Amino acid sequence: MTNLAEAKELYTEAELAAVQAHIKRYFGDFQQSIKEYESPDICLEIAIIPPRPEHNYYTLATIGMGAHRMNVPEDEPELERAELLLNLPPDWLLTDEAVHDEAHFWPVRLLRQMARLPIVDDAWFDCGHIVRNDGEPYAESTRLCSVLLLSPGVFGEPSYSCVLPGGEPVNFYQLIPLYQEELDFALENGLDRFLEQAPDELLEVIGPDRPNIILDAAEIGYDDALMEEAAEHLAIIQEKQLAVDELAAYNHLAIYLRWCLERGLMGNPFLVKHQEAALAVQIGQSPDLRLLLRDNADLQGRLRLDYFNQEGTAFARWYSWGSRATPYAYRKDVEAYAEKYFGLERIAGGEFKGSAYLFVPWTEQYYQDMAAVIDGRFAGWRALPENQAQKPVKPMAIKPEDIKMLLTDWDGPTTCFASDRIVVDGCKVGECYRLQPDLGNEGWDSGWHFFAGDEDEEYLDDSRHCDFYDLNLLCNYDPDILPLLKKPYGTWLGRDEDGAFRELEDE
Repeated sequence: MTNLAEAKELYTEAELAAVQAHIKRYFGDFQQSIKEYESPDICLEIAIIPPRPEHNYYTLATIGMGAHRMNVPEDEPELERAELLLNLPPDWLLTDEAVHDEAHFWPVRLLRQMARLPIVDDAWFDCGHIVRNDGEPYAESTRLCSVLLLSPGVFGEPSYSCVLPGGEPVNFYQLIPLYQEELDFALENGLDRFLEQAPDELLEVIGPDRPNIILDAAEIGYDDALMEEAAEHLAIIQEKQLAVDELAAYNHLAIYLRWCLERGLMGNPFLVKHQEAALAVQIGQSPDLRLLLRDNADLQGRLRLDYFNQEGTAFARWYSWGSRATPYAYRKDVEAYAEKYFGLERIAGGEFKGSAYLFVPWTEQYYQDMAAVIDGRFAGWRALPENQAQKPVKPMAIKPEDIKMLLTDWDGPTTCFASDRIVVDGCKVGECYRLQPDLGNEGWDSGWHFFAGDEDEEYLDDSRHCDFYDLNLLCNYDPDILPLLKKPYGTWLGRDEDGAFRELEDE
């Protein structure tokens, strides 16, 4: 008769040590854990990482789930092993007595159930998967009733995967419990659109009665495209009664904006709306962009992702915006400059009340120094492997020297998506539609998609056959689309037998 312990899937001692070391390195040290003795298939332990200065909450992480290899698709063997974690408020009760209180025990139960689910259902997990609880809340103390799996972004990308001694990866997924309304929205609109509505801090920690991202959207007031705003820094000046001009709240925003204007990283909508300031920067006049940011009713003292072109948006997402895993790297550089400028001794003396960056004199030298810092970051970003892939040069049907400027009065984004049947083969546009761009991409993505109309599914499934192109280029291929461009998102058009564009409808 087979011994129960022998039937369990277990890590080797070396594998177990690697997983434990990974947890301690990236999530936090732990001296306490919840052992699982009853599972018939894996030996599960849940590490309890107490609140710490950089993460003021408990983190619970499974140890042992990854001994089981999940039944993953053949082409994704790197997803076979996984461990799970979740974050709980710092006042959550995790005593021996609390284990018998369902109001405090249900997250532990959720971890246990999720850890065994791939075994019980012969299933597998990946980032973005959603597991429903048949609409039933996890406990009477909460309405949370499903769970989303995401990479643990708040802990940084190196935390996502642990490499075992044999070279196999163990992927770590953070459990994000959802309300029914959030689940419905994500299923209907896609996970990306849902996450655009969700402030990181609301999903970071399991609050059993946290605001509902869908029902409480107005109260939350979250803007996923917002990079930085002066209001936060104005509040610091006022609350601390700092002896600086309030224009200092706009300093680092103006530096970044000028740098992007000089490097050609702003989107067409921004350049059209603020062409006077943009032209002044481009010819070297260097106007005080702090005044533009402060006084312009459209800008309202903010930097937003939708101000930039495609490259500018991508860099901003990496450098100046994103999850708390790398919070505001640009702001860190600004603060580091202030430390170097004033010296650590003056800063430690309390003269600046923890806000030395607001006291740096507004000079051309300040801009040039920070521009050099941003240049270095930009070069580092461009050198990343994911940014090094060179697109193959396609034989365009129209020679570059024959392209005319047709979008002379266009104030919208200048990028579209198109099939090679048009750009390479020279076909006319036979079908086109306009989709709402992802939040933050409105500065470069027009939302327009153009096709010849004879592309089959196999052709379109090959990503090499379509790409992003300049909208003016497509107008050169087919000037008939010019009157269509200002049609609203959701427009779907096709040519009829007479060559005219007509509205299409779903069958």
